[in-house]
Amino acid sequence: TLKKMDLANNQHQVAENSLVVTNPPYGERLDERIQALQVFGELGDWLKRCAIGAKAAYLAIDKDMGRATGIRSDKFYHMFNGQLSIELCCSKVIPENFSQSAYTQSVTELSTGGRELSNRLAKNDRKLKSWLKKEGIECYRLYDADLPEYNVAIDRYGRYFHVQEYAAPRTIPPQTARKRLDEVVLVIRERYQVSVEEICIKRRRKQKNEDQYQKQELLSAVDVEPFTVYESGLRFEVDLGKYVDTGLFLDSRPMRRLVAQHAAKKSLLNLFAYTGTASVYAAAAGAASTTTVDMSNTYIAWAERNMKANGFTGSNHHFIQQDCIQWLMDNTLKYDVIFLDPPTFSNSKSMETHWDVQEDHGIFIEKLMESLDQDGLMIFSNNLRKFKLDEELAEIFDVENISDKTFDPDFQRNRHIHHCFLIRHKKVVG
Repeated sequence: TLKKMDLANNQHQVAENSLVVTNPPYGERLDERIQALQVFGELGDWLKRCAIGAKAAYLAIDKDMGRATGIRSDKFYHMFNGQLSIELCCSKVIPENFSQSAYTQSVTELSTGGRELSNRLAKNDRKLKSWLKKEGIECYRLYDADLPEYNVAIDRYGRYFHVQEYAAPRTIPPQTARKRLDEVVLVIRERYQVSVEEICIKRRRKQKNEDQYQKQELLSAVDVEPFTVYESGLRFEVDLGKYVDTGLFLDSRPMRRLVAQHAAKKSLLNLFAYTGTASVYAAAAGAASTTTVDMSNTYIAWAERNMKANGFTGSNHHFIQQDCIQWLMDNTLKYDVIFLDPPTFSNSKSMETHWDVQEDHGIFIEKLMESLDQDGLMIFSNNLRKFKLDEELAEIFDVENISDKTFDPDFQRNRHIHHCFLIRHKKVVG
């Protein structure tokens, strides 16, 4: 009998001592691995539900993927499918062979390391609880490589978890790194009673020749539409699965508040605006006008949705899709407040030239200050860990480094993640 159905809906009961043979998706590509692990977890759930006492044989890309079923294998047979190295995993589906897996419905006892990680998450929860409630924040960093064995950042977006794995050193075998990431997922599931579908996993990679993490690889996508989160009483759209970034930079929260503090009855220019969150803060603080500029159509449309979601739809709020460098060359208007939070690097085809914040910020800011009112304020921030401000800027303008004052309680462990400066025109004497 042949039938097509989802594994989760298959209720066929397998007779004891029968043999179940299957060839699930391997997930040999990095971006497919987490999805494949979930399939193996579903396979394990089905075997435990419908095939007790049977024997099971399944092909996997490696032993770790075979273990995702939550059933210990009695034997592994190494073989090749063409050029692809694979394992044939053979198991007896009996309760004595059931083991922990981050990808099955039932979560079992944690390892010693897993319990330590769970305890650290509990400690961080307690530390942040009152602050989160006071500030009205539901998106925050819960954990940032507090324990060296679990080298990840864990952010919460409402009920969803956003896990960013830092690329492991070359001294750590890939299989060890995979096991630790699987255990992170297991701990989150056990502690917060969430499904694997509520955990989005990404890998952060170092930029070449730079001691910083910038690029990300999407390892798993949360199968959920963009949704709304709240921060300080404001509404923002986030998307955990479609893009490497979520639409809301959590470490920039203090800079958004800083924009709001200075924006009342003022004109704001938000340059390299991303999804326009700083513009929303300014509008909520009573800004006379906002101008939001970004070269991405996607982000400008996203910024408009964020403004609309908070009730700011007036003609005093402007959205411009253009290369920010070219826009500045053409601009003739002046603004009371300028928020500048550029990317670290960009060589987008939409730009007429490449951008390197360390190399280019000095000339760019000097030009941008022509667009700042004489009594205005520029808030300049960036995420280059080894950033050094151009010394000539301090000679031409009043510059104050306030980086140490821009870290909320959830980012106290990582005080090199960004830099922030206040820049003003020097007062004319006489």
